[in-house]
Amino acid sequence: VGSLVGRKPHERPNGVASTLFETLYRVTQEPITRPSAEGVSLPAELEEHLMRGLSVDPAQRFATAEELADALESAAPLAPRKAVGDWLR
Repeated sequence: VGSLVGRKPHERPNGVASTLFETLYRVTQEPITRPSAEGVSLPAELEEHLMRGLSVDPAQRFATAEELADALESAAPLAPRKAVGDWLR
């Protein structure tokens, strides 16, 4: 989500870095702001998968990284290999 909205999910909207204590508290206790609430337009299914993967409650998250990857791939088309290669350069 951070790369979608230009900041880490637990940072303040103005981008000012939090203290370690505040960061730990926010990451473990507060819900993550939905990308759509930040003005980012994503397919609804993709946003749902992202939010499930970022849930504070482990019981609500995907059981494995593979499950998360499969869900994300089903919600959004994969980038062509050439585009990924160009991006990595």
